[in-house]
Amino acid sequence: MDYNLDIDLLVFRNMNAEIASQDFNVNLFQECLSWFRKTQGEFDTNRFRINRALSYSSQTLLLEDLLNVTFNNGQLGIYIVNDALNFSRSFIFNREEGEEPKYVFNREEGQTPTYLVNNTEIQLERDFIVYVPLSVFNVQTNEVKLNELKALVNKYKLSGKRFIVLNYE
Repeated sequence: MDYNLDIDLLVFRNMNAEIASQDFNVNLFQECLSWFRKTQGEFDTNRFRINRALSYSSQTLLLEDLLNVTFNNGQLGIYIVNDALNFSRSFIFNREEGEEPKYVFNREEGQTPTYLVNNTEIQLERDFIVYVPLSVFNVQTNEVKLNELKALVNKYKLSGKRFIVLNYE
């Protein structure tokens, strides 16, 4: 559906010929129509912005395109790698839970070690990585651009997915 209306043409086409011949009435209509023109301009601007936002989704290619258009002037360079880094977690438990116990061992026993994960390693888990070229901005120094990029990715990513942003040359 097309919402681009020519308000002037619409009003003057439907205006009585007797009224349209008087300069005072034409000027009055022009003044009244200025509000409609301003409102239509705001509507068109908002409609374009919303339609553009709706054209993107959490799909990797669409999200990459959005980031490249927003931060890299439409040139390729920013890309996303789906890198699900998940540790198999070992939990410490009570005997009442009915799990097999995990043993701490000496190297001489020749068993494979049980690796316990600490909280800082769990925070490093991510579902994907956004790579940004240094020519666009430096992740370490440009905190404003980094926060804008993170906000945009957070808007379109699936809920519960975690990511990090890294630079490359």
